Amino acid sequence: MSGGRFDYIGTDIMNHLQRIGRDPQVMGRWPMTAMLLRRLGNIIYDVERAIDYDLCGDKFLDVDDAVFDRDAVVRVVGAAIEAIQTKEAQDEN
Repeated sequence: MSGGRFDYIGTDIMNHLQRIGRDPQVMGRWPMTAMLLRRLGNIIYDVERAIDYDLCGDKFLDVDDAVFDRDAVVRVVGAAIEAIQTKEAQDEN
């Protein structure tokens, strides 16, 4: 089997989050949320694909499950922090 355990939902999630995050009104009214949604789309796609491949036996994770789990959460939290810091930096200028 070649992936597909979750019906390749990662691509749809990524596309939808990026569509919302690129909407001009969303970007104008909620710039940090818009940035976060755009970044989360890529992160969630990567995480879902890695999980999918591992569970289907196509490509196993290169790290232990606890490390993968922690790293996935760190990527999400890091994207949120980056969105806040970017907005704060823009406000200072």
